[in-house]
Amino acid sequence: MSTFHRVVELTALEPGSPHRVEVSGRPVTLVLVGKRVFAVGDECPHQDASLSKGTVEGTTLICPWHTAIFDLKTGDRISGPAPFGLPVYEVKLEDGGVWVKV
Repeated sequence: MSTFHRVVELTALEPGSPHRVEVSGRPVTLVLVGKRVFAVGDECPHQDASLSKGTVEGTTLICPWHTAIFDLKTGDRISGPAPFGLPVYEVKLEDGGVWVKV
């Protein structure tokens, strides 16, 4: 059964700057874009680079190693050497915190 876990205070997130957390032992990258927080798997499926060290352009996340590009909304691979996309996790904002469901 999947449940929501409070992972960080919303104020800890910088707009457009990836932030790594662990949720039930899984590495997850959070990205604040506008008033929405996206949560995707932190490891690039190409060579396991931490995507929390990547860059954000709009609602895309770019791997810091080989520039694979992923859609933060869907997790889909847009381009690059990654063979597939990223897991996407449900997020809710509540009581000043960011909650992620895995």
